[in-house]
Amino acid sequence: MGERRSISGLVGGTIAYWIIVAAAKLSPAAIAIYHATRGPKGSSSVNASFGNGGVTLNVIEKGVTTYNASASLMLIAAWVALPPLIGWVAWAVLRKKDDRMSSPVHRG
Repeated sequence: MGERRSISGLVGGTIAYWIIVAAAKLSPAAIAIYHATRGPKGSSSVNASFGNGGVTLNVIEKGVTTYNASASLMLIAAWVALPPLIGWVAWAVLRKKDDRMSSPVHRG
């Protein structure tokens, strides 16, 4: 059973999680930025700011806001770190349980 809980699977799962979250959260922004930067010069703008309130991104294309998002640093940290941290803790607990179950009991 310990083979199923290998460290490579855990690392691979963590990397896959980050790729999925990045794709889901950043794709709309990337698409809006792509479209805004392909128009005539001076017709669109992309503004990103980082401050006490967190991160803000605003995309304006031909005078119309096509994308506007903001996130606090705590929210970003939670998206990046919390699920992988829970996975690592679960992995460690289950691994320790597997080790206890597979170790022989010595009677003296």
